[in-house]
Amino acid sequence: MTITEAQLRILVSDRIPNNVLDSVDYTAIIAMETNLYRAAALVAQSIAAYFATKIDTTVGPVKIQNSQKFKHYTDLAGKLEKRATSGKSKDDAFLASGGGAPVLTGVSNTEIDTAHEDTDRYKPAFKRGDLDNPSGSDDIVDPTIGEY
Repeated sequence: MTITEAQLRILVSDRIPNNVLDSVDYTAIIAMETNLYRAAALVAQSIAAYFATKIDTTVGPVKIQNSQKFKHYTDLAGKLEKRATSGKSKDDAFLASGGGAPVLTGVSNTEIDTAHEDTDRYKPAFKRGDLDNPSGSDDIVDPTIGEY
């Protein structure tokens, strides 16, 4: 999958006219990273670094709190990195090769037999055959009404 500047801008909300990074920055990040979410995390880290150099300012009733923007983009970078490593951005070839496929595990028949032979274990409350019809007949008999 080819990463585009538009995809990265959408993921980090760096949109015109307020965009912090220019196209050259995005091109450099796309050249460094092939995973969309990891590239977006790099963009978010770059934007956080930009706001880290800015100070909070108050002019009359207007407050500009760059520290909040820094924290937001730092948190966003962490979330995007987590998404990149969670496997949600893997390409189809990875999935087709069996990567990320569920695996069933359990207890083998040998382990079950070994557990049944272990005299130091508590005996199970139920065992195979407990619910079998003791008469050997498949007929169900109710003493109050006879056979069904």
